[in-house]
Amino acid sequence: MGQKLFICCLCFGLLSSLVSAKILFESSHERVFVRGNDIDFSIYMMDDDGSNMQKLTDTPFLETTPRWSPDGKAIAFARDVDIALTDREQTDLFIKDLKGTYEIRLTDHPREDGGDLAWSPDGKRIAFVSLRNGHIDIHVIDVASRAVKQLTSNAVLGGLSAAPDWSPDGRHIAYQQLIPGQGRTIYTMEADGRDQKPLVPADGLSRGAPRWSPDGDSILYRETEYRFINNRREIFAQRLVIYQFHTKEIQKIITLPEKYNVNSMCWIAPGHEIVLSAKNMITNEKDIYRYHIGSKQLTNLTEGPGGGYSPDWINDAALAVMPAGKLALQWGQLKRKRDE
Repeated sequence: MGQKLFICCLCFGLLSSLVSAKILFESSHERVFVRGNDIDFSIYMMDDDGSNMQKLTDTPFLETTPRWSPDGKAIAFARDVDIALTDREQTDLFIKDLKGTYEIRLTDHPREDGGDLAWSPDGKRIAFVSLRNGHIDIHVIDVASRAVKQLTSNAVLGGLSAAPDWSPDGRHIAYQQLIPGQGRTIYTMEADGRDQKPLVPADGLSRGAPRWSPDGDSILYRETEYRFINNRREIFAQRLVIYQFHTKEIQKIITLPEKYNVNSMCWIAPGHEIVLSAKNMITNEKDIYRYHIGSKQLTNLTEGPGGGYSPDWINDAALAVMPAGKLALQWGQLKRKRDE
């Protein structure tokens, strides 16, 4: 009875703390410099108009790539636990509830885990990038058991896999794949790692940061064209592409002002807007922007010190229409594991 009461109170508190639409992101808003480098990246949350910024992590460690759990009750993120700041970094995956009631460490491996990560829609698994096998590959961890399965194998391909994103129906994962001699392009695979194939053929352009549309029909990705100018490899053109997953056709090409270099993106439901992190090549500031596809309006949400990276969006309306069975995080079981 006591455990059930704990879980009910926890769920109520977490749901009441999530109001309207929110964006998670990483930032060095409160800067700490070590050896001349800005290393104090923490996880922040703000309303999706840029107001009400809150700091969710406050440790001496570097924390990056935050992602909402599908039910909006918690966040997953990566933390560099090497406080000594040696050359050999250990980065692990963590889950934290929004109220700060507890924090759970999912991985503990001497190599880097979690450079990129994505929840499965049912909240039971997290896909993440890891160096644990000596190559940059995508792995999946079962949240309850913490069992890890490797999905890609760049020991064979000789490239690297990054930026996984789970389809809303849970059946596929889109990701970025580098093939030596061919460049970076967008791949998809089944959620268990089978049927790995290019969504877009590699043709020398650099493609990355794929994100599924809220309806699961399309994939948004970044496409960058480089040219050698004065013996230097520089960006010649960059666009955002919306690609239809089923028909294999480009739906829309979005061209932002040339001064912006986009790093990562996510959709705002129902799919008419995008939140993106981009570097202003004139001022060198890296911020979170909101882009309306129809009007082409670009709004800076984090203008000021620290900027922002790796945005992830959620709102109450999206949670309200989630299919039954999606709110599957086993908080009681996770709490027991934490206390073991």
